[in-house]
Amino acid sequence: MNSSVNGILLIYHHHLSANAPTIMEHVESFGRYSQFKVWNVNTEFGFPYGLKNLEFSSIVLHYSLFGSYPFSLPEKFCQYVESSKLSVKIAFFQDEYQYCKQRFDLINRLSIDLIYTLLEPQYFDEVYYRHTNVKRVLPTLAGYVSNSLIDKATRFFRPFEEREVDVGYRARRLPFYMGRGAQEKTDIASGFVKHCVNHLLRLDIKTDESNRIYGEDWYYFVGNCKFMLGTEAGVSLFDFDGQIKQECNELTRMDPDICFNELEKRLLSKIDGNINYRMISPRIFEAAALGAVPLLFSGHYNGLISAGSNYIEIDRNFSNIECVLNQLKDNSVIKTILQNNKSLVESYEVSYENFISSFDEEILEYLSLHRLQKRYVNEGEVDKLLMKGQLFRKLVALLTYIRKTRFPGKNLMKSILRKKAL
Repeated sequence: MNSSVNGILLIYHHHLSANAPTIMEHVESFGRYSQFKVWNVNTEFGFPYGLKNLEFSSIVLHYSLFGSYPFSLPEKFCQYVESSKLSVKIAFFQDEYQYCKQRFDLINRLSIDLIYTLLEPQYFDEVYYRHTNVKRVLPTLAGYVSNSLIDKATRFFRPFEEREVDVGYRARRLPFYMGRGAQEKTDIASGFVKHCVNHLLRLDIKTDESNRIYGEDWYYFVGNCKFMLGTEAGVSLFDFDGQIKQECNELTRMDPDICFNELEKRLLSKIDGNINYRMISPRIFEAAALGAVPLLFSGHYNGLISAGSNYIEIDRNFSNIECVLNQLKDNSVIKTILQNNKSLVESYEVSYENFISSFDEEILEYLSLHRLQKRYVNEGEVDKLLMKGQLFRKLVALLTYIRKTRFPGKNLMKSILRKKAL
């Protein structure tokens, strides 16, 4: 490397296909609010040829790189980060209950300085300080309130009485090896539907993968619901060595009809709850911004919301369901929660601006301890170096996506192209 860059290199991964909007909101918040210049590189398009000639004052590895294994951080990127000896290296992690050994090994190999985690502070030592050489671990949220969310809330907001769905919800079924906490996402859906069978409620509650909603359709859906079911995000166990997942998969292979309660009794009870990896979900901020009253299982929710003030609480065994259903008709309860949640999403505390401001403070502290070269390359030259080869890679990725994706008129387009080729 021969040129120092006074700024942040943010490495992330994002498919061309539809994905959760919270991912790109998080990625883009750095460039929007940081006092430092930020360059984003999507590993989906491969390693930028000119990157090897640059050394940034800070490198951020985004959580979108680590959602599955092998990680979406190809070897060339690993070698680059590893060789950036003078850079402050920061990693954001989510879904930290899985691929623990692989993540720990990567942290040590790349000499990560600072980790942002969804874990509560009491678990920092057990998870990271015990297994890695990281210097500092800080808590963060899975997502914050963005200007984009506020804009969408304005666009898709509907008066409460005009909404066509009384109670809405979308979730996916999670594997048994994630513990009882992860099963709550579907438990709240099935339990609520079961207990509301004799009530005249318009429900749109689904937990099948095929019924998930993405993009602006999601905001339209939330804005059309009076109430939204929800739980804390996350899971209730950490599978440090992957053994629990392996044993769960073996049991379900031998008995495909095994229920969670039976599997818990035979296997999970000895580890479930070893680390309570639960947190507030960005969906709760979305519901609050779009004026849908949350109906939630009891939980901590990072201490940011409370039952009665920000949501109607549902007991996990649904023992208070009649009280919950009565509150759905109580205009004073609804008005109070809507007003409190409007204040919540408009507050600086849960904004991306506040998060990035505190992030910048950490960076400044680390930079004062690092001695980078004083000769910085100008921003225009950095842009040119990062663009080398990227236009071609992006075109290839787009063509690959089109080839693998079904869409109306695709067969007609293919036949026309064949005729032109002849």
